[in-house]
Amino acid sequence: MVYMKFIKNRVAIAILYSIPAIITTISPIAYAQTDVIEVSSQNDFERALALATLTNNIKIRLANDFTLLPKVDQNRQEIPWKIGNVTIDRANHILTVRGSPLDITGDTVIRNTKLSFLPSQGLTLDLNAANQQEITQYIFVNGNRLELDNVDTQMGTDANKLSRPNIVMGSGTGATKDAGKAELVLKNTIVKNILAGNLNSSSKQSNTKITLDSHSEVLQGVYFGLDSPNNVT
Repeated sequence: MVYMKFIKNRVAIAILYSIPAIITTISPIAYAQTDVIEVSSQNDFERALALATLTNNIKIRLANDFTLLPKVDQNRQEIPWKIGNVTIDRANHILTVRGSPLDITGDTVIRNTKLSFLPSQGLTLDLNAANQQEITQYIFVNGNRLELDNVDTQMGTDANKLSRPNIVMGSGTGATKDAGKAELVLKNTIVKNILAGNLNSSSKQSNTKITLDSHSEVLQGVYFGLDSPNNVT
């Protein structure tokens, strides 16, 4: 049997205690967290949109089909629904927008959803195609980025194939600020027209980027602006 004897060495102990302690602080890595909000009514949807104005990582998940009633101002005139900084997603539920156009106020993705527009007060019926029961409506991108991914845009139950929304890359007749980047991505989605400029009389000064996959379609054409007599091919 071997016995070991430990002897205190005052010199060694003095050296040990004279070494300063090194404390390393590791900063936590911050990851962007996406808040998923499940909505089943207009009230839920409005609350989610309000939260999206405070953060850029909101995903709105549709729990069922529901309708957004027209937005009106103090004069009872219909005004756009403002949507921005969100991803709207759910397996083919129907989001019906009655009367009001959509005003994109921040980068937005809509996917795996049926986006249906219904006319209200006769404001969204295209008078040039009234005999064909053609319904039209507008989505104003306002210089932001909009991605429509596998979005069914057919409007109305008795409307014809041309009853699809028009995409305006700039602004509408209102005063919504143009973010200046204007990008549209279409994946497996059909729209009626794309206007690269503004719907109002002012000219759009920033660039516009439009990307379509092989399963997407623009039924009538892509136009530079209201004063452009020809579409872009």
